[in-house]
Amino acid sequence: MLSRLLKEHQVKQNERKELQERRRREAIAAATCLTESLVDHLNVGVAQAYVNQRKLDHEVKTLQVQASQFSKQTAQWISMVEGFNQALKEIGDVENWARSIEMDMRTIATALEMFFQRGQDQKNNPESYMDFIFNVLGENAWLYITATVMVMCFFGWLFRDSLQIENFHEKYVFVTGCDSGFGHLLCKKLDRKGFRVLAGCLTEKGADDLKRATGPYLKTVLLDVTSQESIQKTMEWT
Repeated sequence: MLSRLLKEHQVKQNERKELQERRRREAIAAATCLTESLVDHLNVGVAQAYVNQRKLDHEVKTLQVQASQFSKQTAQWISMVEGFNQALKEIGDVENWARSIEMDMRTIATALEMFFQRGQDQKNNPESYMDFIFNVLGENAWLYITATVMVMCFFGWLFRDSLQIENFHEKYVFVTGCDSGFGHLLCKKLDRKGFRVLAGCLTEKGADDLKRATGPYLKTVLLDVTSQESIQKTMEWT
């Protein structure tokens, strides 16, 4: 009887130990899982914080560059405003300047009317004609005459630059002395504008240098303008 009770007690003790051991292992496993989860969560947070820090550093650098550019642009604006103010100071009173121009134009118009009215009487007497001009224009006669000549030259210059050559891509320009100097520069400029250029060079080196500096529409030929034979060969070549 006692032996049986002892065995039952031992069996229960063993079962209790196994249950405690199983619970201990489960608790350890749960604690390990919890620890790993916490570590993973912390690692993700640290990685995200590192990425955010790098983004912040990049944004700070970008902001510094933009601030530097804005500072330079502001300095340029200030310089432009100061230059504009200086220009206004140099121009002076625009209204008075316009009135002065208007008075000068009226004086010129009056002088032209008087020229037209009295021109016939002054044709045969050049000296009195010049006296009449100076009497009308006063002490600023030479100023008005000079201004008129300058205006005429200006419009003549505009008219000259407005002239254009039609179909110049189909036209040929023959230039001599193209090894160096003015002829060399003229060939380059005409080639850039699209003309077909025939360049006469004295030496092969000059011709080769010009070919390397220009396009396919420029052709070179060896030409000595002091030699009739060279001129004849060039005429046959063209």
